[in-house]
This record gives sequence, C-alpha cells and structure tokens, in this order.
Amino acid sequence: MQTAGAIRVLRVITRLNIGGPSIQAIALSDRLSARGFETRLVHGQLGAGEGDMRYLLAPGVRAQYLASLRRPVAPLHDLVAFARLLDIMRDFRPHIVHTHMAKAGTIARAAAAFFNRTAGRGERARVVHTYHGHVLEGYFGSRTAKIFTGAERQLAKLTDAIVAISPQIRNELLADFRKNDPRIMRRGLRAYLTYLDRYDSPAARLCDAGVPAWVVHAEKGDGGLTSEERSTLKACPRTTLVTIPGTSYFIPNEESERVAGLLVDALDQAVDHTDRRGR
Repeated sequence: MQTAGAIRVLRVITRLNIGGPSIQAIALSDRLSARGFETRLVHGQLGAGEGDMRYLLAPGVRAQYLASLRRPVAPLHDLVAFARLLDIMRDFRPHIVHTHMAKAGTIARAAAAFFNRTAGRGERARVVHTYHGHVLEGYFGSRTAKIFTGAERQLAKLTDAIVAISPQIRNELLADFRKNDPRIMRRGLRAYLTYLDRYDSPAARLCDAGVPAWVVHAEKGDGGLTSEERSTLKACPRTTLVTIPGTSYFIPNEESERVAGLLVDALDQAVDHTDRRGR
C-alpha cells in the first residue's frame, strides 16, 4: 500500500553482510521513513561464510529479500533478478531508485532504465548510485573488473546522481570516467534503445509467426504479462498460455515437476504438428 503524497524510495543493495554499506542502507531506510518518505529496501543473498546484518533492520523498515540477487556473476540469476526488480518497480512506482554495491548497482540501474522507458509521462524515477569503494579496479579479478567497468561507463549515463564516500574515491572515479569516448557511448546507447523498440507488440509478433508456442509464466513474480499481451496470446490459435498459480520468481527451479510435464506436452504437440504437416 502506498502512502499518498509521500516520496517513494526504492533502495537496492547486493546483500546485507557485515560492513559500512549495509549499515548505511539500513540507516537511510529507517531515518527516511521517520521523515515521511515511503521506502522499500531490497537485499540479496549473502555469500558463504558472510556475517548477516539484518538484525539491524528496525520494525518500521519495509525490507524485501531477493534470492536471485547475489554478488558473483551468474547470468541466469542476474536475468531473474533484473526481471524481479522490474516487477517491483512497476508495483512500487518509485520516485527515486538508490543502489548500493556493484552488483545491485548494475542490475537495478539497468532495470530502472527499462522502467523509465516504459513508465508513463511524469513517472520517471531518479536514479542514484553510491560507490562505497573504487570497485572498478583492485576488487574483482581482471576479467570481471573489465565487465563491470564497461557496464559502469554505460550506466553512468543513465544515473542522475553518483555518490562517493570520500574525495579520494571521487577523484579516482572521475579519472576513470574521463576515459570514456562520448561518440562510442552514444552509438551504444542508441543501438540498445533501438533494440528495445524493435517491435510494438512481441505477443502479436509471436502469434503472427504461425508456429506452436507455449508461454509459461507465474501469476505473480516471474514473467508478468500486460492485459493486452494476455488477450493477444489467449486469442492466438497456435499459442498455449500457461499461468502458474501463486507467486514464483524462478519457475524452472520452484516448479520443476510442473515445467517438466509442460515440456512433455509441448513436445507431443510439436511432434503431432510435424506429423500432420508431413502427411
């Protein structure tokens, strides 16, 4: 439930492990709530052996655990975290998205950029990211650091405010960002936005393809559909729309038996379709 007139702040942190970032994210959420802001704190999974600072969460802090958000680079989990954060943004309609730590900063800012592209006029969220350290070098391995550096240089263009916790970190970050070539950045961003706008209606395009297709999504959580998409898919003669009851954020794992059964049904339908075409 949203508080009328309150400024809504969605705060996303990779995990609430022992350290300054967790303390700051929890304290900000608590103290902003006391000042009339409506805040929601989303946090991810702790690493093996890491201490847990969730005990600092005050009763009034609205916190939400997101198991797919985790520190290591894991494409499947990262994609699930992106989709889930986008669902949260569409539900919460934040005025501000404030991210902490590198992984949350990457996925949540990407989700915020997509949210802002699809939000109605006047509903754009302002994006803030806090650097608690200079993670672009000396923190991850060289290969991972290159991935994050490239992502940071892209996401910085989509961020309204960047917060550094010390003048030294600020100067190091500015020196890194000055290496950007604006022409390359603009080309990359334009190409990405063009990619997002390729089709007015992916559901209609799927239907027009004329091949059997199964669309499986959860009633809440994973793979949400708009009312228009749902109507289009239901009306499509070659598309089977399956809605998993309840809430699920990782359907292949959480509903593995049901998904296995649906795969068998889909394969049977595909074989039957092929046989009929061959006759």
